[in-house]
Amino acid sequence: MSRLACRAGQRAACGGARGRARSPNGNRRPAEGGRQAAAGCGRPLTARGEGIDLKHRLEYLAVVSVTAVVGLLPWGAVRGLGNVLGFAFWAVDRTHRRITYSNLVRAFPLRSERECRALCRRVFLHFGRLTLELLKFSTLTSEEMLRLVEFEGDDRARQAYSSGHGVIFLTGHFGFWELNGIVHALKIAPIGVLARALDNPYLNAMLERLRQSTGNTVIYRKGAARRIMRALSANHGVALLIDQHVHG
Repeated sequence: MSRLACRAGQRAACGGARGRARSPNGNRRPAEGGRQAAAGCGRPLTARGEGIDLKHRLEYLAVVSVTAVVGLLPWGAVRGLGNVLGFAFWAVDRTHRRITYSNLVRAFPLRSERECRALCRRVFLHFGRLTLELLKFSTLTSEEMLRLVEFEGDDRARQAYSSGHGVIFLTGHFGFWELNGIVHALKIAPIGVLARALDNPYLNAMLERLRQSTGNTVIYRKGAARRIMRALSANHGVALLIDQHVHG
């Protein structure tokens, strides 16, 4: 089995989903764009709301099924299927393909149109691999996770903690940032992870369980600034994605 390295890869230029969901303990998640997920909102569902909830449930069942399958496959097969998944989304998702290409043109003004289009396709392939590898990662034990990950610079992180003022870890939506955060708690110390809730409350709860499975906590965007300051005051670490907005 090949080793996963939590290092920077292609920069992700696709936009993320927004929404409101409920946490496993029943607390309402912060609004992303002012919308609330129909599921679990405590009010009778309209016909449209019932349709949205059914869609969310079907999406969740599909992801659970895929997770069960990739959990049985070797890593090479998982990456190959991830490439297929990424290529499929690149081929059919015109909206995010256009957004990705536009962002790449702005980020790399000296690159040709052909180079940016090729890089755009590689971004989608990378996200396909990341998605399936993350699902397979969710089926592993902590010991198996650590055997697959190489660390660099963990001594500097521990030195930063020794100051007693907390540590801010800066990264972005590139490489295997989700896996990096998950194993950080096993190798160094649990951290608070800044995130925004997904539209689908069932998938959001699933992702939250994975993020917290090794001891991390999830900090959602509403009131994030205050929670970050409290975490730093307690000498905890906080991971921030510098390519997304934070509202306090």
